[in-house]
Amino acid sequence: MWQFCRVRPHASAPVTEKTSMIRRISWVCCIAAIAGCSNAVTNGGGGGLYKLPDAGKTALDGVSSVSDLGATTGTGDGNDQSCATACPTAANADTTCTKGVCGFSCHTGFLDCDGNATNGCEIDSTTHPSHCGTCDTVCGAVPNGTPSCVASVCAAACDPGWQVCKTDPLVCDTNTDSDASHCGDCNTECPGGPNSAPRCVSGSCTLKCDPGFADCNKIVDDGCEINTTNDANHCGTCGLTCGGTTCINSACECASSSQTATLTPLDIFIMMDQSGSMTDTTGTGATKWDAVTQAVTGFVQDPASAGIGVGIQYFPLPDNGSSGGCPSDCSGAANKYACENGGGLCLGSTCILCLGGGGGGDSCTSGDYQKPEVAISALPGVAPAIMKSMAAHAPTNSTPTQAALQGAIDYAKSFAVANPTHTVVVLLATDGDPTECAVQDPVQIGTTIAAPAAAGNPKILTFVIGVGTSLSALNAIASSGGTGQAFVVDTGGNVLQQFEAALKAIQGKAIGCQYTIPVPANGQAVDPTKVNVQFTLTGGTAQPLKYVDDESKCDPTTGGWHYDNALTPTKILLCAKTCTKVSADAAAKVDILLGCARQ
Repeated sequence: MWQFCRVRPHASAPVTEKTSMIRRISWVCCIAAIAGCSNAVTNGGGGGLYKLPDAGKTALDGVSSVSDLGATTGTGDGNDQSCATACPTAANADTTCTKGVCGFSCHTGFLDCDGNATNGCEIDSTTHPSHCGTCDTVCGAVPNGTPSCVASVCAAACDPGWQVCKTDPLVCDTNTDSDASHCGDCNTECPGGPNSAPRCVSGSCTLKCDPGFADCNKIVDDGCEINTTNDANHCGTCGLTCGGTTCINSACECASSSQTATLTPLDIFIMMDQSGSMTDTTGTGATKWDAVTQAVTGFVQDPASAGIGVGIQYFPLPDNGSSGGCPSDCSGAANKYACENGGGLCLGSTCILCLGGGGGGDSCTSGDYQKPEVAISALPGVAPAIMKSMAAHAPTNSTPTQAALQGAIDYAKSFAVANPTHTVVVLLATDGDPTECAVQDPVQIGTTIAAPAAAGNPKILTFVIGVGTSLSALNAIASSGGTGQAFVVDTGGNVLQQFEAALKAIQGKAIGCQYTIPVPANGQAVDPTKVNVQFTLTGGTAQPLKYVDDESKCDPTTGGWHYDNALTPTKILLCAKTCTKVSADAAAKVDILLGCARQ
């Protein structure tokens, strides 16, 4: 067994710093029958005996006082004098001296579980989950939580929203965020109410309303007090009022103010190419000019075209002098054209032999083309004037597309401003690429003239009908003008039929799904926030549409509707997805409902 003994150095041993220190401390450990010390003696967790290192080791190197060994003064037990001097201290323990043996006794709640006397009673058994109450008593896993030790007893530290509400104290068994019988805390039961069932959400009591009912006053005691199927102040949902009408089946009844939607009036301003190449013959033997003018005549005389507005102008027009005089030099495409259009010749950068404006060339002034020969007016009334106008013209000269298209768009804009409920478009009918004026590149004409018009307010779309076999470049103008691509009429076939078909297609595409805002029967102004739209396909029931701010907000699956201008609306437009459905059904019906809050 281990014990502490009082040992003195041999009388013949030289007095050194180490032997002097031994004399001062007056203790060393020893073992019966074995020389030297190798281990400390402990008492199984509650305390222990202290030691010095094995004989021959330098345990006292650097030790100069009793305090360096962590010792305190012992009082002895009266039976021997071995503890008459100091015994070392231990963490979380009291130093003891019993029958000449130094040791320690753990403080309440602390244990020496690793058997290492140098760190004393290292375990707080009141809180340590691996030595809870006694050494090596491990607190096991906890469902929905983590194990813990409280007052030397294993317990459960529950995750947020979980508590121990039932029998097993080591199981976090209840979600108090969602359990209506333990809402926010154990045994806190959510009350129910009329037309509802109790519900716990994020630890707070609320109600789950029966179908057709709602808790609009947020008072739990009276349950879901509102019947949303017939309450005109809470129709379908809390706060949705029917504005004086009744609520039936959770929807405001607006049948008395429902009107069948009417497509917006369409106006087409035709810019007709009368360049010399229009005298070329087609596959039927007729000239391009004759085929195109016959197609336009058929369109304006067709009873199905009644109500469409049509106006016309031609290009090129003769230069009446408004293009300006001879330029000072030939720098730039515009000056070069002006010189040559005035009958002059560019010699290097100098313009010579120029006769000035009105020299017999074609006009490159957009203002000349902005003045319609026949102003836009509704068919069939304007048909005779259109036909008489075409009969008075014949092909000549070149193709000043830039000036002609700019003039046509400027006129269409002014007409649209004066008629805000109309859809106004430009139709460029030509047989070839631009050949004169400063800009002759179709791509540049499209981006600088057609594109701004298509994106403007009012919005002016540009349609293109090309009469010929190689007119793909005109697609650039149509694309920039917001109409996709040009309608190309092949002169090797029946130009008359192809041109008529193109006009019909333009009619449908230009109008699209744009509808006028109806006037209420009482003649009062329409409240834009109390307009709803629904559509009905063949054999189906009415389907309400959701309002969105603009086309970019349209749902790609369900579609919807929006105004042409959210602040000052003049038209109702269906989203592309909805328009496709309606356009594909010849018997589809669109209704506009007035007087109810917008859905």
